[in-house]
Amino acid sequence: MFFWTRPWTTQVLVALASSDKPMPTIPEWIFEVWMDSFLLLPLAIVVGQVHIRLSASIKLPKAVRASLPPAIWTLLLQCLFSDVFFRLLLWSVAGLVDLQEDNSILVATDGWKDHWGWNGPFILFTVRLVVAILGVAVGETFFPLVLTGGIACGKSTVSKLLAEKAQFHMIDADKIGHQILLPPWHEQLNQPDALVTPNDSVYVRILETFANDADQAAAAATENNDSKLGTAVAGIHDKHPLLDDDKNIDRTKLGARIFATPAERQKLNAITHPKIFYCLLKNMAKSLYFGNDKPFVCAEVPLLFESGALRYIFGMVLVVACTETQQFNRLHKR
Repeated sequence: MFFWTRPWTTQVLVALASSDKPMPTIPEWIFEVWMDSFLLLPLAIVVGQVHIRLSASIKLPKAVRASLPPAIWTLLLQCLFSDVFFRLLLWSVAGLVDLQEDNSILVATDGWKDHWGWNGPFILFTVRLVVAILGVAVGETFFPLVLTGGIACGKSTVSKLLAEKAQFHMIDADKIGHQILLPPWHEQLNQPDALVTPNDSVYVRILETFANDADQAAAAATENNDSKLGTAVAGIHDKHPLLDDDKNIDRTKLGARIFATPAERQKLNAITHPKIFYCLLKNMAKSLYFGNDKPFVCAEVPLLFESGALRYIFGMVLVVACTETQQFNRLHKR
């Protein structure tokens, strides 16, 4: 490895080994922590993501695939990324040491071993190397799959097979979309395995946004302190036209309201889509990094291609399709 950078690499490594530079001061360590946290770590995560996605998505010509198996292609990418990234790390500490043109010290004397690992520049290089390795590992780990397809095409069946036979942890975007409409005090949002937390609820925002002038006037005039919703937010009261008898948002009423005009639908999408995206990303990261009983993660997003930028966070897309006749027959049975 490091074929094309070997002479310069050797110079920096020798300088790191033989340097008598002092250890960093407290302010320098504070700056180092800041730089590693907000510059090096994010950069390493991006490098890990680029590497895993290039390894999985690049389509090589048929003639190349015949002589270059995927494992060899992945190995070549790893060598290239490692070489470039290691050179960048050495460049980041090269200014802290005095480069020596005579590299014979590496083999001619053992004196450098007395200092190895006990000088400031080498300690900084080690810290940056560990942070870089951690960031690349985090970036390469985030490779969720997504399942999509039209209505009555068999997404539920495939989702069940992935969960039971292939050990996938399935995350349903539709379920997230339903749960964010619930009020923060709803019992579903307070379960340990809930996809949405009370803080993620858009219940209040939707009632605010879709309250007409009469609703706002009624809310302002309401003095009932026993009201479950309270009177602090304009436009929200127990008589809100979008609420059902249990004080939950009635999806049928909301649908009739937003599909009446494109402007109303855009208002709802502006509220719900960012929250769905956030909850989906949060649950995928939680499953990938903080563990569960299944090693893989797949999100089920029926309207993936209509959602815009959402599809770019997934490493692989699984599309479920069927014939029009099968789709019609399944819908007819429903």
